[in-house]
Amino acid sequence: MKKAVAATVEKYGRLDVALNNAGIGAPYAGIHETDEKVWQRIIDINLSGQFYCVKYELQQFLKQGGGVIVNLASLAGLVAEPGLVPYTAAKHGVLGITKNVAVQYGAQNIRCNAICPYYIDTPLLKDLNVDVREKWEERTPMHRLGKAEEIAGAFIFFASDDSTYCNGSILAIDGGVLAG
Repeated sequence: MKKAVAATVEKYGRLDVALNNAGIGAPYAGIHETDEKVWQRIIDINLSGQFYCVKYELQQFLKQGGGVIVNLASLAGLVAEPGLVPYTAAKHGVLGITKNVAVQYGAQNIRCNAICPYYIDTPLLKDLNVDVREKWEERTPMHRLGKAEEIAGAFIFFASDDSTYCNGSILAIDGGVLAG
């Protein structure tokens, strides 16, 4: 991340907006069955990965007088996802990072917000078990999965001047799952 931020600044002269989307899935298991190596891998990528993104972005934003961070978390950052303890813990942690950055760096013209999507229909789900997909769609009041474009729209809002008073905001894009 340090190199990525430096390369961006070298090419464009500054870094204005960053979207952090570090994440992998985990196998379903109870806490008592969760392998320690699985736990550590999920935490390393999904939580520590976000930490390193934010750390180096903040260093640049402090040098240049501001910037915007948008962290992609998950609906599992807001509610428990039974059987996905490492994933849920990591995504809750991403929201903790988001809130902390908002509070600590807001006065330096740095905003940090998060997007918490439910399952999004992307190529990553092409091999998904049909029964699992139907279960996810049934759980959603809109009876469908989200679209990548719907997440992109939220990012564009947070990255734009239309959201200059949003700081520490967490936007669930979930087809109504939390409402139910």
